[in-house]
Amino acid sequence: SVIGSGFAASSTFKCQYDTLTVDATRVNSGEVKCGNFFNLTAESTVGVRLSTDGGASWLTGTFNFIVYTAPTLVMSPASGPVTGGTELTLESQARTSLYFAAFVAVSATKCRFIKSSSTEVIATGSVNVPYQLGCKVPALASGVYTVNLTLNGVDWHTVATTFLAYPVPNISSASPRAGPGALTRDAAQRTMVTMNGAGFAGGIDSALLRCRFGWTMLGGVVAGWNNTLLACTVPDNLAVGEYVIHLSLNSVDYSATSITFLSYSRSSVNTLSPIAAPVSGGTMLTMAGSFTSGYSAMCKFLMTPAVYTPATVSSSATQLTCLSPP
Repeated sequence: SVIGSGFAASSTFKCQYDTLTVDATRVNSGEVKCGNFFNLTAESTVGVRLSTDGGASWLTGTFNFIVYTAPTLVMSPASGPVTGGTELTLESQARTSLYFAAFVAVSATKCRFIKSSSTEVIATGSVNVPYQLGCKVPALASGVYTVNLTLNGVDWHTVATTFLAYPVPNISSASPRAGPGALTRDAAQRTMVTMNGAGFAGGIDSALLRCRFGWTMLGGVVAGWNNTLLACTVPDNLAVGEYVIHLSLNSVDYSATSITFLSYSRSSVNTLSPIAAPVSGGTMLTMAGSFTSGYSAMCKFLMTPAVYTPATVSSSATQLTCLSPP
């Protein structure tokens, strides 16, 4: 469309794309719509002129018009929470000169999410690099959506991959709530946090499940995965401190929870006294070393089966006491 003023109903309109002249239609006094531009070379920029007298003369002013090949796009990620905010990346599969950057100035790039004929949500897109577009997903109802992209605000192109909007997962409890964050090469010694909640199976692929401790440290979902239960290993080298646990179903968007995990230095025992006790149990054992106070400590006795007894850590965190079992 050519936008202006004074376009009279009695005029005969023509548009010219470089040397190609086509018919044009008056929409109103301020808009004329140019006809199709067949036979133009794709991936090019041409000048557009307007005539009001059937092509005998041309109005002053030439506007650049971009001819581009309909893009074949790869989308990532393919899912996100219903609250929106997911940063979609739409990348040209062929990586030809799609002139993405040329559409920034006119703010023409948009994404459209279609669930049914009655559900259509449009979001503004942005150009990240010459062959890549970005689009922030708006808030959506849960479900699967067809994704369309327009570069010019008029012609829509369908993305092959659909987008799944899933309910935000909720973690209601976690155990244990504390553990050592020191580096260990033995996977069996890494603390595994078991989480209970809802919506853990809402994503499209369990391999995309991720846990995050705080803002930077990632832990992997390793076992017990279903809609209400999952387990994450505490990442190595997690500094001493308390961390909010975040959960992602698409490896991109993390939802914060009210559940925290305390990372402490691995305890060390220097001495144990006494080193022997009656089989009847009840002997107070004292260990000297380095411990962590503030959470429930236990002594583990390597019997068959193993026996655990409550332990008390001193205020200085240098002494731990517990009773021997019978």
